[in-house]
Amino acid sequence: MQKLSIYHVSSFLKKTTEADLLGLEAQLKMAPTLREKELRLVNSNLPRRLSAILIILFMEDGVLKTLMMKRSSNLNHHAGQISFPGGQVDKDDRSPWETAIRETEEETGIDRNGITFLTKLSDLFIPPSNFNVNVMVGSLKELPKLTPNSEEVDDLIKVPISFFLEEEHIQNMNFEVGEDRMLEAPAYLFNEHIIWGASAMMISELVEILKKMPAE
Repeated sequence: MQKLSIYHVSSFLKKTTEADLLGLEAQLKMAPTLREKELRLVNSNLPRRLSAILIILFMEDGVLKTLMMKRSSNLNHHAGQISFPGGQVDKDDRSPWETAIRETEEETGIDRNGITFLTKLSDLFIPPSNFNVNVMVGSLKELPKLTPNSEEVDDLIKVPISFFLEEEHIQNMNFEVGEDRMLEAPAYLFNEHIIWGASAMMISELVEILKKMPAE
């Protein structure tokens, strides 16, 4: 796996502007097969529910990682799936960044004041739930002791960023998404965890951006 430092990656991402984003074309590389046409034809003028997630970067044992969570099996939506910390925009949130760090603190126990903003990736629309997701990227100087919210989180998972840069970890799989309905989609296979759907699409854009990063 490629070795990445948080200093080099953070410096590069801080310089990322909206013009550098790769948007839907990068996201679709990890999209379910049937989702592409739906996303290309979506009416962006219709009202959407707003949310924000956080891709948080940190070093552990000399390895650049991000924190993901296995959603509680008791949740009504996307139960048991692997996602990033985040949630719906609250009426008191002043920005998507504030939503992302507030939700991260609530779900993982990480103090929001210790998180540094790096950049914002392209929004991702999720048709089944009508959510428009703001994809934020931040960093930590070091990962504190985690205290996951047991009502929302079954497990917290630390994944090396370099893992996502290796295409050998991607596999096409079939997922059951309703009664007698299967959906084919590419997925990242990390240990026993399967990362697919919206989370994989967000990662895909980050990966494509990092591929353009000059060597240290």
